[in-house]
Amino acid sequence: MKDGIVINDSYRKNLKEEVSASAGLPRMRGAVEVFEKNKDGILTKIREKHNLIVYGGREWLLRRAFGVSIDGNDSNIYNKVIRWFAVGNGGGEPGNPLQAGATYGSDTALLQQVRLRSDLTVGDVGYTMYGSDSDQDHGYYKHFASVVMKEDHANPYDDSGVVRYPPLIAEIRIELSSDDANGGAYEDLNEAALFVADPTDTSGPGGAEDPGYAASSGGTAIGDTSVIQVIKENDYAIYVLNTTDLQNVAEMPGVAVGDYMYVTRVTGTANTIAQASQALIVDLYDGATGRSAYIVVEKPDAVDEDPIVAGQMTAYAVSKLVTPYSMFSRVTFSSIRKTVDREIVFLWKIYF
Repeated sequence: MKDGIVINDSYRKNLKEEVSASAGLPRMRGAVEVFEKNKDGILTKIREKHNLIVYGGREWLLRRAFGVSIDGNDSNIYNKVIRWFAVGNGGGEPGNPLQAGATYGSDTALLQQVRLRSDLTVGDVGYTMYGSDSDQDHGYYKHFASVVMKEDHANPYDDSGVVRYPPLIAEIRIELSSDDANGGAYEDLNEAALFVADPTDTSGPGGAEDPGYAASSGGTAIGDTSVIQVIKENDYAIYVLNTTDLQNVAEMPGVAVGDYMYVTRVTGTANTIAQASQALIVDLYDGATGRSAYIVVEKPDAVDEDPIVAGQMTAYAVSKLVTPYSMFSRVTFSSIRKTVDREIVFLWKIYF
């Protein structure tokens, strides 16, 4: 007899940049401080807001933490690092753009990203500090000025009678120069975000690091085949397919763990998966002589079906989408007017 032990170690609150403290102690959360920088370099604080690590950022943290240990994990995802910053003017409340709107875990992009610089060309000083989007034009993203590890004084501990503080806070400094984010004459900024990307990408002109210079890849149809049986196994569903050679040219060539699948049927809705909410493929078997291929996805509401007439239900595979930039965390704030006469400094703190 085999006993199973399930251990759930939840970091959900921490990953939302929120740490519960004991009674009487302050609650620590990630914060973004925004300063105006004068000509003498003196900073004056003008905004302070909490930020949120979005679901895409949390998934990236998980994939990076385990790397090759996750079956089907993709180095195009976990080799990325938190490296880029962008601002926008779509972070206000609907109908009231001067008031900061909400950030949701499901956010994947700034609502209205603004251009930083587009005047720099290859060889210009500062050119390599900027990254473009897929239109291959510089100026949507900017490198950090610095990242500093700081001690978390809210969590002291005793080390042989000596009080110590763990260096668990990353303080990221981003500077918007006088030439950044001015639009025609000005931009009213009210949202900002950090993004992860591959630091080894040198696809930009002159070999500059510019992940956005190359368009996104993936998200394309791989193929389809009939489902002849569905087996429910706890929170998973095994879709047995009408083929003994899954990856041949007539079925789903190249399909792999980490790709996605949706399922349709002629009548009814049992065991279907909507194309708009495709399921992640967590396991598969290509099949062999006398043995049908299958694909496994997480689907707690699946039901056993056996047999299913070929052609009644169809599974479609879609390749994973690899984007050059993935949002890590986002913040909104009441609008700040950015002009050529104004330099803005962001101090973005992340509590690990």
